Amino acid sequence: MVIQKFKDAVQGLVIAFEEKQDLDFEFWVADDPTGVACFDSTYYFPLGDIFYDLDNEIEKGKIIEYQEYVMELPSNQKDIINYESYCTIETEYYKGFGK
Repeated sequence: MVIQKFKDAVQGLVIAFEEKQDLDFEFWVADDPTGVACFDSTYYFPLGDIFYDLDNEIEKGKIIEYQEYVMELPSNQKDIINYESYCTIETEYYKGFGK
């Protein structure tokens, strides 16, 4: 019973996130609803980032901007800020971060 309630709550988060970001949910990586969700066969977001984005009413598109920022970092980059920090700390500082 508690597992089903959790799954329903996660599904509600996914639906709200889809609507907010104009994305279509595809699947959970490894079929694990506590992990990483794929949207539009392009974007991969951890459940925690989805929750943070919705709970803190982060502006639309910020999470996509963050993912694109991370993807542009050098492959040997070790210090990568998380989504919450990206949203709360002055982003201009991080444009040259790690370079």
